[in-house]
Amino acid sequence: KRTVTELKPIEGADRIELAIIDGWQIVVKKGDFQVGDSCIYFEIDSAFKADSLVGRSLDPSRLTKIYTDDGQQFEGFRIKTIKLRGQISQGFVLPLHYFEDSSLLADENQLSQTLEVYKFERPIFPNSGLAPVRSDFPLHLQKTDQERIQNLIDAVYQIYLENRMSFEVSYKLDGTSMTVSRFEGDEHVCSRNLSFQLDCPDDEMTLVILGKDILKNIQGDFTIQGELVGPSIQSNFENLQQPQFYMFSLFDVKRRENLPPSQARAFAQQYGLNYVPVLHENSTLEHLFGAGLTQAALLEALLNYAEGESGLKGKYREGLVYKSNEDQSVSFKTISNAYLLKQS
Repeated sequence: KRTVTELKPIEGADRIELAIIDGWQIVVKKGDFQVGDSCIYFEIDSAFKADSLVGRSLDPSRLTKIYTDDGQQFEGFRIKTIKLRGQISQGFVLPLHYFEDSSLLADENQLSQTLEVYKFERPIFPNSGLAPVRSDFPLHLQKTDQERIQNLIDAVYQIYLENRMSFEVSYKLDGTSMTVSRFEGDEHVCSRNLSFQLDCPDDEMTLVILGKDILKNIQGDFTIQGELVGPSIQSNFENLQQPQFYMFSLFDVKRRENLPPSQARAFAQQYGLNYVPVLHENSTLEHLFGAGLTQAALLEALLNYAEGESGLKGKYREGLVYKSNEDQSVSFKTISNAYLLKQS
């Protein structure tokens, strides 16, 4: 549940306008919202079954095959980045009065479950072998999702104004999340949501093969997380000749926190692992974008900086990831709008 903070006209458009919600802008029908209205906002890559409450509000002609991050498949709707009348629109928004039963909205922490919101995920491993599932993603580990800048712009702007924090800025690679861990003798090789058995037959998926190699070559307890990229993975967006794992974080299971980027880079170097390409190892936001920007101008600068060349061999970059060198709880990602429009 969020609030419409601003409405902007669209040049040459009589029936639509831009609604600003946090750091997002969404094209909406003129008159549907007023500044200050509460609403239910759904981010890009939200997905809905056709017969769900939200699905019934969407255009039936846009039904498509949906793959979710927990392995489900169904006919439904996916919210994409689109362009209307020259304006980027990201997300979908419904007024509160759409939900006749207001009790559905009572528990804001459960809205995704109550409204049956799924996270769209492109299929990852066509033709790449089998691996029996051991369990869901282990509870003692931490998933690798980064929050988008649009949802954190208030906090990030305060960091910018205080100019008190430096960041590692790395390229976001378009592949699939991978975690390899050993803790007190318990070993895991995981995708975003699953841990796989490690005593598989020869016909194994690439993720398990590479994960077992890492476990064999590194002694002691460790948990590393990164991106698996290459052929048969997300259409090989990064244009590699063979699958490769690129580490981006080192996780401390006991403290349940990521260690500083410098330690992660040193770990990768020590054990001969690829580390995600780094654009800046130690830069403040003021150093990158200059002083004196408004919050809106900083957001625009961050999103513009997400555009550009790939960190590997792709035609262009997916985006950038910012990780604080001082406070490991502070990180965010900026995704290229050009990437989102082309990949949608």
